[in-house]
Amino acid sequence: MTPGLQCFADPAGNLWVADGHVLQLRSGVLLPVGSGASFSEALPPSWNYFRPATAASGGTFVGGSGRNVFLSGGPASLNGIWMPGRPGQWQRGDLVLTIAEGTAEIHDATATIAEYVMAPSAATPWGYFEYGWSYASTSYGATTYNSGVAFGLDLAAEAATEGAIPGCMLVIGLGTAQAGIYTAVDSSSYVSADDTDWTIAVAADGSAELLCVAVVVATRAAGSSIDGAGTFEATAAGETAYNSGEPWRAFCQVIPRAPRSGYVYLALTETDSVLTSVEGPFFATSLPSNTATLFHAPIAQSDGSGGLVQIISGCVFF
Repeated sequence: MTPGLQCFADPAGNLWVADGHVLQLRSGVLLPVGSGASFSEALPPSWNYFRPATAASGGTFVGGSGRNVFLSGGPASLNGIWMPGRPGQWQRGDLVLTIAEGTAEIHDATATIAEYVMAPSAATPWGYFEYGWSYASTSYGATTYNSGVAFGLDLAAEAATEGAIPGCMLVIGLGTAQAGIYTAVDSSSYVSADDTDWTIAVAADGSAELLCVAVVVATRAAGSSIDGAGTFEATAAGETAYNSGEPWRAFCQVIPRAPRSGYVYLALTETDSVLTSVEGPFFATSLPSNTATLFHAPIAQSDGSGGLVQIISGCVFF
């Protein structure tokens, strides 16, 4: 059973928060908080040996790696935090934001939803850390996502300096292929920290290759399209070159990164001393200032070095 508002860190350095509730004791107001979306498969599995009262079954992605982007100003289905995927891509559910040099667009499986609008006199940006990027909906986007009304979107980066992509550790079962740490070049390619002739290339379909220069020496049949974790089987060329013609395997594991330093928190609003709304959970490098009617309750704190302390779990009493 996962306690309400329990926080977890994933290998990429992002934070996830279980759904929960906030109870204002003096008014008796009880409000739910969280997105209700499914936890990632990377999180601990559900416990099946007990049957307690219904616990939180959903979770909210709040970022923390420094590699995410935020969109605002458009329909609710497009606003919010987008998670990085393949190089130059960020995702929100089945939607994809693609950024290349001089161009950017948001699309679904059918067509383009919105396109980057650049002022004629502006220099062409290509990195997503160009704050103030704006997107204008296409006719398809307006019809499909906003009842036919045109809309705009603004993009902002999660951090002024992009967070690093997790590297991986490669262990060789037999033979002399290059083991050790492989540093991420981007989210689909890695290079050995000890010998740059050795690389790992991850394909969009989840397959992957271990190469020495241009020779494929081992392959992974399936896995994530954005990391190299998994088991690699030697090719015929790999067997010949690195294990006297005998089969061998390589085992790749992602090296987890710590979330950025900061707080996971809820935003609580009162009207005439009665709790009227709860927003979040959110993540920020520091807690926002409180006002006479808006309060911020810290749920957990990350020290930026791997320490993640749970401050509140279960129901929040306010």
